[in-house]
Amino acid sequence: MAGNFQYIPTTSFFAYTPTASSSAALYPVTRLADWLHTRPLVRTWRSTAITPQAIGFDFGSAKTGTFMALLNANFTSIQVSVSADNITFVDAVTGAGTAVTRTLTQDLQDPEGYYKMFLPTVYTSKRYGRFEIPAQSTTDGLTYFKIGMVAWGSSIVTLSHGLQAPLTIEHVSPEYRVEGKDWTEATPSGINYATFQIHNLFRYSESAEWNRIRLLPPGSRLLIHFNLDDPSETYLCERTRPVVFTRSGITQEVDTGLRILS
Repeated sequence: MAGNFQYIPTTSFFAYTPTASSSAALYPVTRLADWLHTRPLVRTWRSTAITPQAIGFDFGSAKTGTFMALLNANFTSIQVSVSADNITFVDAVTGAGTAVTRTLTQDLQDPEGYYKMFLPTVYTSKRYGRFEIPAQSTTDGLTYFKIGMVAWGSSIVTLSHGLQAPLTIEHVSPEYRVEGKDWTEATPSGINYATFQIHNLFRYSESAEWNRIRLLPPGSRLLIHFNLDDPSETYLCERTRPVVFTRSGITQEVDTGLRILS
């Protein structure tokens, strides 16, 4: 069993207005909150230097949060804090007045080589979040910091049943392909995405099935699901519109808020 598989519903993500101490031309910090694009590397925020940087997040109202996620960074140290009044900030995890400097990690399976952080944290009645990025060398040798996506939110859902071994993960490199009569041209179209192949045994269903769930990059419009036993059963779902389908008399829902965050 792979009972610890988790997902975050679309409704669990906090909307926010970001600000930054610096933003490079064409790479504004507002792109961190842009969930409508399918190419995270294109909408990356970039600083103008590798001097200390600050990024603020206004949730619009007081929130109770349980996680913060940061993807596709080219640096390894950061401080994460929260505040009720945008004046007094405390560490997002410890609640102490001095923020802890935390280390971002690199997923060994990430073909792009970026760093990330999934930070479990519980805070109440906080309207603002903040990143402090200390001066440091970048992991790719560039003269600016960059981040592909930031998510704040709550309500992580753990699936208690339904996923069976084996579980395989495949990384796919998306491409724009143009074909002529006797030629083909392919151009990379963004960050690689992952495809999970699992043996799905839905509760109360009549038999086991093989299914594949493709998780496009954070911010993507579509989640693709299909049954390997019947390739004709393919579902393309808009991010904000879960699709409902029926199998063996049992109604099941695919939540298109599913994302890779850790």
